[in-house]
Amino acid sequence: MFTAVKAMSRRSTLQIRLHDDDGRQILDMDETRRLVAKHFKSQFFDASRPTVLPDFEAKPLSEPITAYEVASAIKKLRNRRAVGPDGLPAEVLKSVADLYATPLAHLLNQSHAHLHPQAKQAPGIVLQPRPIVLLNCIRKAVSILVLNRIQAKLDNAIGQYQSGFRRGRSTADAVWTHKWLVARVRKYEDAFSILGIDLSRAFDTIDRSKLLLVLEDILTNDEVRLVRTLLASTTLKIRLGHKTHQAFTTNIGTPHGNALSPVLFVVHLDAALRDVALA
Repeated sequence: MFTAVKAMSRRSTLQIRLHDDDGRQILDMDETRRLVAKHFKSQFFDASRPTVLPDFEAKPLSEPITAYEVASAIKKLRNRRAVGPDGLPAEVLKSVADLYATPLAHLLNQSHAHLHPQAKQAPGIVLQPRPIVLLNCIRKAVSILVLNRIQAKLDNAIGQYQSGFRRGRSTADAVWTHKWLVARVRKYEDAFSILGIDLSRAFDTIDRSKLLLVLEDILTNDEVRLVRTLLASTTLKIRLGHKTHQAFTTNIGTPHGNALSPVLFVVHLDAALRDVALA
């Protein structure tokens, strides 16, 4: 039944049309994939920036990941979301969360306890010029697990003026504050300066190495290692139509499509604003 409903609700694939320098449409799909891949490689990989390396510490986590943490994270996955490269829907993983929580927790703990060859993974597939990144559901669950561990510490470390991607804060709060300032200026003939910044591609500009340095002052060694695991050895693969282009390495930004990335962006932004204030 799940397969039938999914097939009935499937949307048609968006056709991307590119033009060459002379304005002629490029009809060769292989050439289109190559050009799109080249564009995103320039966006997500910068040879001048250091690449975050995998966790080579090779010792068990001081606080091992528990089966309860894994099961809780899996059950928080959202239904009816596009699947990642492994083709596993969140609904299927959630239905067996309690059954597979223990072996998954064991694998995650073992991955930090022993050095092993790094598997080539494809955490994302880009679908559109403004990319939609499809992550495997297990990776999403691990991101939720890590967020559950570190969110309280990050909330305490981030300045109170930060409202983005924080619990208990909303766009309505920011709008109300703006309206309140306007009313105060009018009533008391006071003056305030408000600076608006358009942070386009915000998640795609994060310097991962600098982010980890910031986190080292906030989190435990275990927690930094877990975040490093999610930021190291990431690759993207372009998919146009039903074919994919070869994968390329990324070292900029945080992967889209998971709960942890927005919080890491706020931490990165908060640290940058603190540096500006001290300058």
